[in-house]
Amino acid sequence: MADNAAQSPVPGPHGPFGSEDDARATVRRIRAAMSVPAGPGSAGCLNHALLESACAQAGVALGAFDHRILSWLSGHEPETAVTVAGWIARAHAAWDGPALVLVPGGREPWKLYAPGEATEPVCEGTLDQVMSAARLIERPLVIHDPSGPGWERSS
Repeated sequence: MADNAAQSPVPGPHGPFGSEDDARATVRRIRAAMSVPAGPGSAGCLNHALLESACAQAGVALGAFDHRILSWLSGHEPETAVTVAGWIARAHAAWDGPALVLVPGGREPWKLYAPGEATEPVCEGTLDQVMSAARLIERPLVIHDPSGPGWERSS
């Protein structure tokens, strides 16, 4: 995780936090490192930077609605933002490879892809069959709609 934090414009690491005081101490450290003064109006900017940076460092693409929710989260106290940013950063750091992609089948069989390894599904079948295969592979799982933005099966 240190490598990701070193590349981030927002200092890390972020958590895990045992208490609100732990999160508050991290917020104070971040404010000092970024020269963001405490006071009215500064929390929203800091929160937005924390959350947007965590998403960018984790490779999370944000759509218009995602940005709307990020802005909404930015309106909460900084301890909330640093905690959510920490979840994103720690989840990203825990991955040791690309996620598996589960494509809902509708009337077709469900398909499980391992991006970067093959263009063909690693498993096809019922939801239960595909989920059983995913558990054996032990990698993060992303459910994706192939008609949605950003879907590609090739590596």
